[in-house]
Amino acid sequence: MTGPAPSAARAVADSAAQAAASAEPAEAVTGLINRIDWEPGSDLLRGTCHCGARHTCDDPIAMWTWLLGHPDGHRAEVSDG
Repeated sequence: MTGPAPSAARAVADSAAQAAASAEPAEAVTGLINRIDWEPGSDLLRGTCHCGARHTCDDPIAMWTWLLGHPDGHRAEVSDG
């Protein structure tokens, strides 16, 4: 038989599980929801920020940049597409 004894392996696994459970997340979860919908039959994406601002464009990268850039540009609906 090679490797650690079963009880030693279990102790290592338990220790790793405890360390993972006590680890602080890198960023706090805010509970805020951003939404991107695709308009069927077109190339348009409609984004809605958690603040209620809406944006329409055809580039997914531009859409995520807009959403994650809150509050910049989150006044009125802006259309790139």
